[in-house]
Amino acid sequence: MALEALFLLAEENINAVPFHSVQGKCLRLYVDVSLLQSLLDLVDLDGPPEGEDSRAHWRRAIKRLDLAIIVGGAVGQHRRRWILSLITCIQNGGYPRHHSPEQHPLRSFSKRRRSMERSDRLNIASRSIPVLPNPPTIDEYLNQHYSQPFIIRGYAASYSAVTNWSSAEYLLDAVGEGRYVPVEVGEAYDAEGWGQKIIPFRDFLSSAGFDVSPESDEMNEELGVQPLYLAQHSLFNQFPALEKDFLVPEYVWSGPATPSDAPDYRPPITDDGVIINVWIGNGGKGVDPYYNCYLQVLGRKCVWLAPPCVAPHMYCHAESGDEDTIASKYMHNTSTVPIFLRDETSTTELRQRFPDFFERVVPLSHEAILNPGDLLVFGPGWWHAMRGEGDGPGWSISMWY
Repeated sequence: MALEALFLLAEENINAVPFHSVQGKCLRLYVDVSLLQSLLDLVDLDGPPEGEDSRAHWRRAIKRLDLAIIVGGAVGQHRRRWILSLITCIQNGGYPRHHSPEQHPLRSFSKRRRSMERSDRLNIASRSIPVLPNPPTIDEYLNQHYSQPFIIRGYAASYSAVTNWSSAEYLLDAVGEGRYVPVEVGEAYDAEGWGQKIIPFRDFLSSAGFDVSPESDEMNEELGVQPLYLAQHSLFNQFPALEKDFLVPEYVWSGPATPSDAPDYRPPITDDGVIINVWIGNGGKGVDPYYNCYLQVLGRKCVWLAPPCVAPHMYCHAESGDEDTIASKYMHNTSTVPIFLRDETSTTELRQRFPDFFERVVPLSHEAILNPGDLLVFGPGWWHAMRGEGDGPGWSISMWY
């Protein structure tokens, strides 16, 4: 009961203020109480309370530990290592893997994504993103290419991630059963009804198009047909076993100069000056303050880019002053222009609504299709929009530096 009271206290303090204002001691309390409760669960020889399903009991214990990483950031020395060790202990003892009798990498996707045929080209871009014939050396990158976007086709084609991550069985073997991830629910954070949920990783894979049964039908009914997007999440903090399947491009460690069109650029404030995030789902739009090595792992993705100088003509959402919600935090960096147009009629209507965009942004915009294994590199302040193309799930890794 004392641990439960401490956990509720930590949770109340975290929820009482915008997350960026949460004190470190509250996060530390949240993490440490989660660890202690899970340790008690493991040493409790009586097992789950009478009448409670054993698998549900251990699933809840794993979720508690995953939240200590997702919400609490695993703050504190050795805490992340302890959390991951406890999760492994629970999985080995009370929550073993359930293998499917037949294993297929991907099921046929019920909703076909639009293909990038000639008749359906992106109406809004005037030029292609340059494709380099060979990966530039570090000197070539720093002296010739750092200030403009470019693509290296097949850069990561030999990475294990490109082949292995299409298999839900491989992913679940790597991370184990019962894991939870944060997802965005809805089309985009500037759309009505957008929100966030913590759901089983298995359920997310099922929803994203992988050939795997969900954790429970109950969760599927709750989420319905709403699109799910695992976006801007440090997945490898939770699932370090997947890190061996790809390599961070050397450009990330090269220390490029501050670009003239992004004078406020500063590298991420992390131990190594790098932030690695995962994006699983259809895509999004916005602008980021860092250099980005964007690796396409699964699926095809249409990418639209425009340089930092077009910012005054992007018709961004007005700042609401309400920083208490995650959606509101991103709004002022999100354009109201629907980048991916549908037909000539909607283009004509949008020209009337956003005349500056079509006059000032379109002539400078770029587009391209990324295939599995392709690497896109672009600088801070570049506006971007992404859309999945073709069948099946899309999986990308962004490396900010």
